[in-house]
Amino acid sequence: WAPPGLPPPANLQRKSPPPGLPHPPNLQLKSVFTYTVSSFRRNVLDILRDLKLHKNVGAAVRQVRLYDVPQNRQTAEFADMLTLAVEEERGPSRRLSIAFIAGLVRVFDRECCVEGMCLFFAEIYADLKSEVYNLKSITESEILPTFKSVLRVPEMKTIVPVVRKALGCMV
Repeated sequence: WAPPGLPPPANLQRKSPPPGLPHPPNLQLKSVFTYTVSSFRRNVLDILRDLKLHKNVGAAVRQVRLYDVPQNRQTAEFADMLTLAVEEERGPSRRLSIAFIAGLVRVFDRECCVEGMCLFFAEIYADLKSEVYNLKSITESEILPTFKSVLRVPEMKTIVPVVRKALGCMV
C-alpha cells in the first residue's frame, strides 16, 4: 500500500479487490461450506448470536453468502430467519437482526426474498402473535421500514397486501 497520491510499489500484486468493491464478474467463487438444512440453521443461530456482539451486519451477510443456499431453499430459509429475528426480545438486537435479514436481499434471489416475506406474513405471523409481544408494532415500526429501504416499489406492492391481511387491516 502506498500513501495517498503516490503510486503503489511495482511488486504489489493484489489477489482480491479492495474491501467494499465487488469481485470481477468472471471470477467464480467457490462455496466454503456445503449447504444442508440442519447445518445452515445451526450456523444461522451462531451468526445471529455473533451479530449481537460485533454489530457488523455486513460481516453477517457475508457469512450467509458463503453457504451458497440453493434457490429452491431460499424462500423457506428467508422466512425462518425473519422469524428468528422477530422472536428476539431485546429491541436493539432485534433491529440488528432485521437489518441483517434485509441485507440478504443482496445474497438471495430477490423474488425468493419477497416470497419469503409473504410466507412469513401469510403462514407464520398468526402463530407468532401469541408468542411475540407487540408484534404488530414491531412490524409497522421495524420490519416494514427496513425492508422498504432495500426492496423496490413493485416488490413492496406484492408484500403490503399480505402484511395488511396479517395485521387485520382492510385490504
